[in-house]
Amino acid sequence: VFNDDYVARFPEPDPYGQETAPNARAWRVYVEEAAAFDENMIGQSRDGLDVMLVFVSTFVLQVLVQLAVSDGATVNVTTPSINPAEKFEPDAIDVWINGLWVVSLTTSLVVALAAVLVKQWLLRYISFPSGTWRVRIIVGMLPIIMHISLMLFFAGLALF
Repeated sequence: VFNDDYVARFPEPDPYGQETAPNARAWRVYVEEAAAFDENMIGQSRDGLDVMLVFVSTFVLQVLVQLAVSDGATVNVTTPSINPAEKFEPDAIDVWINGLWVVSLTTSLVVALAAVLVKQWLLRYISFPSGTWRVRIIVGMLPIIMHISLMLFFAGLALF
């Protein structure tokens, strides 16, 4: 239960002239409020990152499966059907599809790496609170990057 009655929580008034001393009531209120804010922010960020990691791992698995299997055809390794003397030139559409899927996979892996790094930063922040940090901006950017990755994947799927 949130209690915003600071006088009840910190009943002893500061002596006259000591209102900004290192142990003044204002600083104790500030420290308590900052701790509550940090705890809330870290909890929200951690929960969002957990969901993002599950989604990214599922998406990466699907992209890898899609890259490995093409039209349900099987690859016969023992008897290649390509003549080494002929120059192989893939269709432009095939290059675009594979390029979009590889870029999508790469951006997904970047999101996963960033999510793991941010989770480590959050743990360090809990252990050693420090001054300003910009992890909330990074956490906010991860879904945007993942959306870009999804758009690239679906663009490749549309071309497929």
